[in-house]
Amino acid sequence: MATASVSVEFQNLTLSECFDQGLSSYESICESTEPAKESGTQYRIIKCMKILEHTTQLVSAAGMFSDNETIEEIPTADVKYMLLPFMLGSLALKLTNNGNRLDVSKS
Repeated sequence: MATASVSVEFQNLTLSECFDQGLSSYESICESTEPAKESGTQYRIIKCMKILEHTTQLVSAAGMFSDNETIEEIPTADVKYMLLPFMLGSLALKLTNNGNRLDVSKS
């Protein structure tokens, strides 16, 4: 998915700011009445996925979640990051170009 890259402005955001930007973009896409197959919408979907993928990498690098902790042990402020796989999957289903879907499934 090289058609949209995460710009430098997202690289410099904090984890929370990056998530908030991705969530805002995700909500905008979901609430849009524009058909998903439109090239502008596809571009926004791919860009949002890049932001959310970057956020997921930041969460991983921070070691935020552990296999041996229960949901009760996760700080309330961090629970929102558990939505990242859902949002990425939801956006992947909106991709209309099979090549883009294959790129997503390989990563």
